[in-house]
Amino acid sequence: MCPMKPLSHRFQSLIKLAVALLSELENFKNKKQIGSTRKASEMKLMDDFTEMEKLALVTSTVRGVLRKSLQKS
Repeated sequence: MCPMKPLSHRFQSLIKLAVALLSELENFKNKKQIGSTRKASEMKLMDDFTEMEKLALVTSTVRGVLRKSLQKS
């Protein structure tokens, strides 16, 4: 048996392991980006909902004020 063969085999195994780890890291980064994009989308949706609630509150307040002023007239 050649003494270089086991070293070559170990080296190939380390390269395979490194490639697998880099692949896993890339998958992790992609999932993290997708997750942060989804969170940003959810935050925008919540902001839109808050704006709609504010608009509804202002509209109902204005209607109430107008009704009261019309009733006094």
